[in-house]
Amino acid sequence: MSVCIVSSISSMVFANSEWYYDEDFSQSPSSSWEFAYSSGVSRFYEGKLEIERSADSTGGTANATYNFPAAVGDGVLVVEFRIVLGGNTTKNMQVAIRDSANKALALYRFNVNNKIYVRVTSGYSELSSTQFPAGTEIHFKSVIDFNGGNEAVRTYIDGVESNLKCPIYESTLKQASKVYFNLPLNDSNGVTVKVDDFKIYKAGTEFEKVANASAAIDLSHFSSGIAVDNIDLPTGDENVNIAWTSSDESVISSSGAVTRSTIEDKTVTLTANISSKISPDVVTKREFVLLVKKLVPLSKGPDWYFETFADDFIASDWTLNYGGGFVGVDESSETLSILRTSDGSQANAYFIIPTQFKNLDKIAIEYRFALQSNIESPEFQVSLVDSQFSNTAFYRYFAKINGVFSVRNTGGESGSTLIGKALEKDKFYHVKTIIDKTVNPPTVLTYFDGNKVPVVKTFLDTIDSSTFERIYFNFPDAAANNGGKVAIDDVKVYVPGTPAQQMADFTSSFVLKDTNNYPLSVSNITKNLTLPTYIDEIGSIEWESDSPAVQPDGTVTRSTEKEQKFTLVGTVKSEGIKDEIKIYGVVPADKGELNYLDFMLTDENYNATSILGNEDLYLSLRLRNDTNQEEEGIIVTAFYDNSMLLDVKMTEYNAAAKDSDYFKQLKISKEEFGDASAVRCFIIKDYQTLKPIVNVVGAQAQ
Repeated sequence: MSVCIVSSISSMVFANSEWYYDEDFSQSPSSSWEFAYSSGVSRFYEGKLEIERSADSTGGTANATYNFPAAVGDGVLVVEFRIVLGGNTTKNMQVAIRDSANKALALYRFNVNNKIYVRVTSGYSELSSTQFPAGTEIHFKSVIDFNGGNEAVRTYIDGVESNLKCPIYESTLKQASKVYFNLPLNDSNGVTVKVDDFKIYKAGTEFEKVANASAAIDLSHFSSGIAVDNIDLPTGDENVNIAWTSSDESVISSSGAVTRSTIEDKTVTLTANISSKISPDVVTKREFVLLVKKLVPLSKGPDWYFETFADDFIASDWTLNYGGGFVGVDESSETLSILRTSDGSQANAYFIIPTQFKNLDKIAIEYRFALQSNIESPEFQVSLVDSQFSNTAFYRYFAKINGVFSVRNTGGESGSTLIGKALEKDKFYHVKTIIDKTVNPPTVLTYFDGNKVPVVKTFLDTIDSSTFERIYFNFPDAAANNGGKVAIDDVKVYVPGTPAQQMADFTSSFVLKDTNNYPLSVSNITKNLTLPTYIDEIGSIEWESDSPAVQPDGTVTRSTEKEQKFTLVGTVKSEGIKDEIKIYGVVPADKGELNYLDFMLTDENYNATSILGNEDLYLSLRLRNDTNQEEEGIIVTAFYDNSMLLDVKMTEYNAAAKDSDYFKQLKISKEEFGDASAVRCFIIKDYQTLKPIVNVVGAQAQ
């Protein structure tokens, strides 16, 4: 996002000696600024302080200095700014807060494409383990407490305080007089620096309040600078007022309402005017430059067609056929429901793919389906058919409850098994088909629940592949299919390699995780969830839930009486593309947890070990059943990185008396691993409670 800071306050000295400086770099430099450069630039340019050293420079200077109106040597001084580094990723730049003798109170080094360091007595120490790629905007704040002793210098990076606190570095005067931005000699060739939002103030003042409020404004969900939805603009808090103005009210209003053009993209500047409630003349401004993309139909585009069934069908796209049954949108679940009830009646739905997808060399089709019959015999079919809508087909899939997922073989209705496991009732499965005509003969690849099926088929029947036109969801006309019911959702057609594929891949592979970033089973949600509201390269996500058990912010509330089912829907939008994440889950009743007392990685004799070589490794557990109920059993799993080491169900501990201990050893294997501390272990109680019990060797259970 392009961010520019403007302020009505210039360098001032106040009667109470509490002063504040706010530079927007939009005007000509005042006499407080000094620039030095011989092979590069150092200047105010396009609303920023820009410093650059030429790539071939081995000498000379490239720096800028701001001189305080008066030295500061008491209280707590704050220097903050936003900075973007680019250019040579092997080099660095420096920022120093200096006294009048040019001795540093605090000296920082910013490595391009790397980390930020602070100078201490014996060299530079890392302030944060986070790496900042070139081009990343960093909000940086240095706080100097002149009475702080060994913790006089504290640093905040993007609002987070570093654990490393330092004494004043080398200044014996202990008075700040200048801020020095420098590209060091011979160590910054080719580096570019842009500084914005530069402020200096005393802590504990009204100036700190407006500065903090400015820094806290977060439009990070528009990190790419693109707006497609209304914007929630903050209006202030108990300390400050925030008033907004827009450069184009017809596109983005001062209240954040977005009106997208159907003709062209629009660029709009939003300006936040932040003022102190106690001292209204203490004010700063912050600008956000946003690109508002033109409006295109969210379900259609040049490279995609998405149907999530949140709205009624478009007649020209879909055809529904049914006699003694039902085919239509189930409003409660927002899915396409197909129900067949009697012989000789139709129960099917198909849509004609948009014209732009015909005759393409490569096309992807996706959908999700859940078999919902109360009997197992009905066989559901999905066919990719030609324009004649005949019995011939490029490809035809078969599925039935407790049956397998298969594909028709050439020359008959017998099928080849694609997925050998039995399909469960009411469980949604995800299917992706890629028709590829770039190879000879043309082939069809199938992905089932994200996994590529090893069976690769050629087109069926003797038909021209260019006539592929429709996707047909059907219970064939046979008595055995009476009672057949299926739910269809998230039908997508798109061109591989486009943003539509990126969106589709994200939504189809989305996994619920807890607040510790551990994956969760949707049928056993017992912990609060992490529900992202924006994903880089994808777009914004708005969540809705139909149950109080799971809130849109991820909060999970368990009943002590019964399990609660929920549907969680995340609407994903980006640059005119709309898709959905739809999750059907269960929050089990809270009837008490299993209490695990201890666990350790050991050898066969229960001796603790971290050797993961040729010796056998055991997961030694001491468990206690603290409930009055006999458990179905527990599952113990262990992972090394992403590889499962064991997955064992245990029921024998039920024999132990309540509140007594039960011991168990689970052998992992003889394998070479790099580090035992990377072994992660979990216990699942009743297939419901997922608890991490250790991340390091010998840790206590939690």
